[in-house]
Amino acid sequence: MDKYPLPVPVLDPEKRSKVAVDEKHGLWGFFRPDKKALNTPEETAAFGRPWVVEELRHKSWEDLHSLWWICCKERNLLATQAYERDRLKAGYGEAEILDRNRAVRQTQKAIKHALTERYYAFEDARRVAVVDSEVDLEAEPGTQAYTPIYSDKAGRMSRPNTISRPPCGGVQQPEHQNTGPSHYKALDPPSITLLVNLAAVSQDPRNRQGGITGRGSGCWTPYWHDEDE
Repeated sequence: MDKYPLPVPVLDPEKRSKVAVDEKHGLWGFFRPDKKALNTPEETAAFGRPWVVEELRHKSWEDLHSLWWICCKERNLLATQAYERDRLKAGYGEAEILDRNRAVRQTQKAIKHALTERYYAFEDARRVAVVDSEVDLEAEPGTQAYTPIYSDKAGRMSRPNTISRPPCGGVQQPEHQNTGPSHYKALDPPSITLLVNLAAVSQDPRNRQGGITGRGSGCWTPYWHDEDE
């Protein structure tokens, strides 16, 4: 031991070695912007309310994805501060950290709720599309998955010169020729919003008996009014 003297701490900050640290290093995510390992109880308690499901329903998939990982980052930060508080035996700040962590978890629960609603709405829309003769769920990528029905001035409906997919009951529809004049109008392609709305209509108890048009269980036959009507 006599050969190796004990190291002497450098108390003067000006004489300490400068260690280059990347300011954008990922580990800084475990600390606040001021890079303190432990905040005061007042600083920890300064937060807003958690997000609610009604607000998250209007958010995009990207916004929900970003918000989820912001919550994960915040919980990691709070866990780091809780560990440092226990190490220092500070004796304060535990209640504030628990309250903030509880609010973050409530936001995550609301995100799961909103995504679960979207999942069930998508499944309902998919079931509606399965029995809709205009939609081909088995279409190859890059091919037309929607064959619109055309309506003329007299309210008659026809298809382009294509063979339709069997509708409800497995009955093959005959081939229709689109021989209408220029005033024939094509209906807009369906979107997820349209399919979700159709799923909501199909869930209406008034429309469950024999389908919306009474043609059979689960069948939905669209009807469009002419603009002149």
